[in-house]
Amino acid sequence: MLVKLERIYLGYKDNNVIEDINLIIQKGDFIHVSGDNGSGKSTLLKLLYMKILPKNGNFFFHNQKITKISHKNISIFRRKIGVILQNNFLIPYLSVSQNIDLVNQIHKLEILDSQKRVKEIINWVGLKDICNNKVDDLSEGEKKKVVIARALVGKPDILLADEPTTYLDNITKEKFYFLLNTLNNFGTTVILSEKNDSIKIENNHKRFRISNKQIYEV
Repeated sequence: MLVKLERIYLGYKDNNVIEDINLIIQKGDFIHVSGDNGSGKSTLLKLLYMKILPKNGNFFFHNQKITKISHKNISIFRRKIGVILQNNFLIPYLSVSQNIDLVNQIHKLEILDSQKRVKEIINWVGLKDICNNKVDDLSEGEKKKVVIARALVGKPDILLADEPTTYLDNITKEKFYFLLNTLNNFGTTVILSEKNDSIKIENNHKRFRISNKQIYEV
């Protein structure tokens, strides 16, 4: 069991965004979370990344309870999580390679291993020909690929993706979903948020929807 949420309430001050979340996420799960704008999809992913913590309830990651005082553990656990956000937080004056390698520098990985991994992931996501280009010169679709590569470079146990196909054309979307399924087949747990339920999913995937402050499996 990677994650267990027990009677979690998420929100800000007196406003609950999602209420009474009970969810277990196992290693190797591929989970789709859909819902309207403002339903709480991004808030749920922020919880799973430990950017926010629950107002009430119990949150377990790798069988350890996450609390407001476990800052050191949270920092360590985050190394096991790759994140693709709607706001890409890329540094425009740095190259593609430099932006991707920042993750390794933050986590203080060995230089030789990190450089090898950066090259591997750049080739894998199709950024080899522009790896030395500044991010500011890239198209939105290319920037999205950099964000994806940055999320994967640390070999995460869990990949969280918040509406990741925005700005991608249909061909790139198909390649992206193929990439996610390949990662999942290798054992990475994938949690993907979407605006609607129209995306075709594999038989072994799980689908949840957030509506009226509730999350339920569909």
